[in-house]
Amino acid sequence: MSSSTIPGNELAISKMENNLLALGVDLITNDEMDVHTSGHGYAEDHKLFLSILKPKFFMPFFDDLKHRHAHKKLAMDMGIPEENIIMPLENGIIVEMYDEVVLQSNQKLKLDTVVIDGKGKGHLSGEYVMKARSIMSEDGIVALIFKIDTKTKELVGNVQIESRGFVYSSEVKQVHTQIVEFARAKYNENLKKRMEVRDNLRKIKDELGDQVAKIIGRVPMLMPMFVYINREALTGTEINGEDAIIGMTLEEQGGYED
Repeated sequence: MSSSTIPGNELAISKMENNLLALGVDLITNDEMDVHTSGHGYAEDHKLFLSILKPKFFMPFFDDLKHRHAHKKLAMDMGIPEENIIMPLENGIIVEMYDEVVLQSNQKLKLDTVVIDGKGKGHLSGEYVMKARSIMSEDGIVALIFKIDTKTKELVGNVQIESRGFVYSSEVKQVHTQIVEFARAKYNENLKKRMEVRDNLRKIKDELGDQVAKIIGRVPMLMPMFVYINREALTGTEINGEDAIIGMTLEEQGGYED
């Protein structure tokens, strides 16, 4: 095998190697012998290519900026003037081509990341959704539900907590207890400062991340939610996790960005 694995194809290569070995193939790779052959041309190959084509204009476009700058320098060494080398720095830059001139336009296209997911597709400006999915897949998610008295803004009952993919079942009770106690104490502390509910929960979310990191060494996606409850209308009724309809998250209630 003259090619080498690259980040992202290790599993496919390993599967292929196992299939070949299962068929009785005598497999030789880079690990056993110097058989590697690059799929990319070396500098002299590029020089030969340019000397044959003799382009008037040149635009390195493959790989990252460091490699494109190296390609630009090589083209200049081959006699292509620097002003005839086009170097767009980012996606969306428009290159205009005319009979005698090639140049970068002052205009730019607005390009968003597009994700194909399930039955539909959508633009993900800022890649927030992908980032959120990555956090949930690696560190799990913790939702905190604060039941708040409509008039006094005091907590009604305890803070509810739900988590998924967060900690093993043997740890969950202890960790949940620590998180709830921390969140409740911080809410009451901030309430004494006459802090608005949304500001209170934002502050708790920020500080809770550091606290959870100290407990388990990582930070899950934290989703504080709240619901207003008229305590007077529920006099004599015990409030538990199933008595209240869960309210919206801070993000859904507006005025909050991650």
